[in-house]
Parts: sequence; C-alpha cells; structure tokens
Amino acid sequence: MKLNKEQKAAVQCIESSCIAACPGSGKTRTIVAKIVRCIDDIKGTPRRVACITYTHAAVNEIERRIRKFGDSDDLEYCEIGTIHSFCLNNILRPFYYRLPELSEGFEVFPVDSEEWRNLTRELGRKHNINRRYIDYFAGVQREPDGQLFIPSGIPEVAALEFVNHMDTNSLVTFADIVYHSFRLIDTYPFITRGVASRFAWVLVDEFQDTSVGQVAILRKIAEHKRTQFFLMGDPNQSIMGFAGARPNLMTSFPVELNVNTNLHLSGNYRCSKKIVDDAEGLIPTNPGMLAVGEWKDCDIETEHVHTSSLIDGVFDHFLPAIDSLGIPLGEAAVLAPWWTTLYGLTRELRERGVPVRGPGARPYRYSNLFAGLAENLCAYVEQQNPDLFRATQKMLFIMLLNITGNPVWRVFSYEGRRCLCFILSSVRKLREIEENAVKWLRSAANVTADFLVKDELITASQGMMIPESAEGMIANMVRNNVETNNLHVSDLALYARPKDCLRLITMHGAKGLEFDAVAIVDLHEGRVPDFRAIRNGNEEAINEDRRQLYVAMTRPRKLLMYITDSSDYRNRPSRFLKEIGLV
Repeated sequence: MKLNKEQKAAVQCIESSCIAACPGSGKTRTIVAKIVRCIDDIKGTPRRVACITYTHAAVNEIERRIRKFGDSDDLEYCEIGTIHSFCLNNILRPFYYRLPELSEGFEVFPVDSEEWRNLTRELGRKHNINRRYIDYFAGVQREPDGQLFIPSGIPEVAALEFVNHMDTNSLVTFADIVYHSFRLIDTYPFITRGVASRFAWVLVDEFQDTSVGQVAILRKIAEHKRTQFFLMGDPNQSIMGFAGARPNLMTSFPVELNVNTNLHLSGNYRCSKKIVDDAEGLIPTNPGMLAVGEWKDCDIETEHVHTSSLIDGVFDHFLPAIDSLGIPLGEAAVLAPWWTTLYGLTRELRERGVPVRGPGARPYRYSNLFAGLAENLCAYVEQQNPDLFRATQKMLFIMLLNITGNPVWRVFSYEGRRCLCFILSSVRKLREIEENAVKWLRSAANVTADFLVKDELITASQGMMIPESAEGMIANMVRNNVETNNLHVSDLALYARPKDCLRLITMHGAKGLEFDAVAIVDLHEGRVPDFRAIRNGNEEAINEDRRQLYVAMTRPRKLLMYITDSSDYRNRPSRFLKEIGLV
C-alpha cells in the first residue's frame, strides 16, 4: 500500500494515538496498514488485534484489504467487527447468565425484523408519534448509569414502554448490547481483565460517533494498562447524536487516556478543490483540509439552483449536467435531509423513465427474506460476471443468517459455491422459458429452497420460508398497484445493479459513500437546520445539522449542486448556503 507522510506517521506510531482524519483522507487504507503492522508485533503470542468499526460494509472492506495486502494468516490474528459484535462475542454471550433478566437466555432484537417494525408502529400509534420519528426508537438506549437516552421526537413514556418490553421478554437491542456488556464488566472486573489480556491493540474507526456507553467499555479495558488504542475519526462528521453519539468524546477521552493527539490526515483524495473550499467555508478545520487527489484541479463550479419544484431542479438541471459531463447514473446521487422528500421524488423520476434506487423505488419491502437474493439472482441471470457472483453469494449468506439465526460459513466453501452454481444454472433456465417476474419469482424461490435443503444448508421447515417470502413480495407489489403482468425479470435485476441507477439517499445515509456527482435538495431553512432546533434555540442540534450537510457536501468527486425550490411559500434557502456564499 502506498501511504503519504501523514498516513505513515499514524501507522508507525508505537504509542496509543487519536487521529483526526478529514473526509476522503484514506482512513480505511491507514487502518488496514495499522492492523497489519500490529499483527506483525503479536504473531507468535496468544494475543490479538481488535478493530471496531460502525457498519458491516466497513468490516467487509477492511477484511478484503487485509486479505489483499497482508499475509495469508493475518485474519486469524485479528477480530474485525462493529462495537456490538465486539461486546456480544467477548462479553455478553460468554457471561449473560450473570444478569438476572437475561439469566435464562436472550434474543437479539434487530431493527430490520418484522417484530421490531410491529412493536415500534404500535407504540407510534399508541403515543401519537409522527411517523418520521418511528425509526428513532433504534436510538433509545441506557447510559452506563442506567439513565435513559431518548432521541428527540420519542416521548419518554413510549421509550420506557419500549425498554420494559425488551426486559420483560429477554430481548436485547443493539444499543442494549453495549449497556448490558458494561454492567457485566463493571460488576465483574475479571471479565475486563480477560478482554484486556486478549487484545494487545484496539483500533476504533469513526470514533466521533462513539457513545458514552461505548467509551465506558473502552475506559474499563484501558484501566488494566495491557491494551494500546488507535482511535480515528472526524468530529466534523459526527452525525449520530440521535443514537447517543457525543462528538466531544473525541477530544476528552484521548486526553483522559493520555494518548498522542498530534497526528492528522488532512489530505482529501476524493473531492475537487472547489468542493473542498465549500466544505471549509461551512466548517473550517485545523489543519485545513486540502484537495490532493486525482480530481483536485477539476474546474467544475459548485452551483446553487433555485427552481419552482424539486423535480424540476433534478430533472431539468442536475440530470442534464451529469449527462453533459458523461457521468453514469450509477455515479450520481440525490441527497435530502429526510426520506419523505425522496419518496415523492423517486416516484416522479420513475414515472419519467429514470431508473432510480431509493425510498419507494422497490415495489416490495427489501426486508422480505428472499428479496435481496432474488434481485441478485435476476442480475446474474441477465449478465454473468464474477462480481455479481460474489454479490449473490453474499446475499445468500445474509438470507441464511436471517433464516437460521447463525452465520452459515459453508456458503463460502467449495460445497457452498457448488450449491449456488446449481441454483444459478436452474434459475437461468427458468428465465429462458419465463420472462414474467412474478411467475419466475415463484419458481426461483422453490428451486432455491430445494437446493439449500438438499445440501443441508437449511432444514425442510426452514426452506418453506423462502417461497413464503416470495409470496410476500408479490403481495407487496399488488398492494402497490404494480402491473405484475407487465413486470419482467430484468425489472427486478435493476435493483442489484446500482451502476445503472440514480441513487436517492438521505444526507445521513450517504455517510461513507462517494460519487462523481451529487445534488443536495430541499436545502431550506427549517429543514437544514431543522425547525425544532431553530425554534428551541438548540445550538448543538443546529451544529449537528451543519455537520450533516458537511458530510453530504464531501461525497462528490467532481460536481456538487445545491437545489432549493419555491413549491412552498415558506421555502427560504438555508442559512448554511449563505455562510458558504452561494446565496
């Protein structure tokens, strides 16, 4: 791996350190190099390296790069996962029986499960919660001292009822994994001593999004003085306040640990200088962020467009702009502060013949068990290539994990690949005789279930869940008034080929992504920043909205367009656009 001077300094530092890294500065590259360096130091010992990151996509990318750049056995010496998997594997699962409410066992309660949706919707109806805040139940969590952290928009009585439901039914949310883990290590020091002895290094990515509970666990590990820390993040990209993140912890905790805080990654390899200048105008950094990548000298001006409607801004300005620059749809994205804005825009773009991926784009729920795999099967049937095979293999793994509750690693063995090849061959033959998506979907679900049961990857009763899920997808389509008679297999394949679709994402959901071109829409006062923060004079909430816009602004490489509209008489451009000098 090629590293610049700042990255080399971070990797070669032998003491605990906290690195402030700007957007596009090669954080993942630096972390991978640091992991490989740390592994070299502990080989031949019983100790390991832990790397904690905040998304499964980041976990997969780090593992992929270690396989590429490290030794063949490097992954045996490290544990890479989210903070929740770290706590679950090293603290909660081995010692849960010591907690009274979990003594008989527990079940992790994921936010994408049907049970979660039913519970939160019921609480929403019962307590008259605006539907835009229903997802905020995922941020309800208990601090280390037991105090309840409740995101804005969730009434206290609803949060208490939610937590009581978890405890009464021995359910554990992702947030409670951290809470219960802290209770264990706080009560039983031998547990923390064991974790500290096991891990010589703990690396934490996206440290700016760490919560009080997560830091409390790291603090307990640090007390034993057996573990060194490598903390990396960007306080200007701290946008997880609704989930309990505290950006000030990136300043206070390193001081508390007395770690090296003099290292920085200030070179942005993603954005043009004009985009970097906008970002620096919104939030100045020290040291200042510099455009140093391939597109640093790109002379495309950032632009503010004001139109009569949101769809006009995207259709008449943004799409022609990317077309004139030869930017594919899959390398362009439209970002908005709320998914509700994107939902209507998705529908209008689809009606105008623009292929899109975003809220409301699919005519069924993606959470359907078979949906992700079905889309990838369709895509591979339409266009066979190794990347699509690997994506299909991954979706098969995820589906089996959801069915069985356990990771079925055999999917990645010779036998698993052989089974997947049989499935792909069969559904391709089905495609030759049936183009209608609904009929193909039913047959493909049955074929998939048959092969998985035959190869003993699932039981016969579990196999029945796959055709049932396909019927659920079809029922969703009927409810959404999709003309199923005219729906083709290629229509489903589109969702597994993001390079063919314009992406519509919330500003929050765009974190960690990058594109050639980005349009940020609905940039109105009262939306960014949010009207509640303005009305209540909540400076921290206003600053979090500022950081959220900063994240959105630093996603594109070449083209950045800001769009406001006059569809509502109250619409006024955001104060942040004025600060940048575009209004």
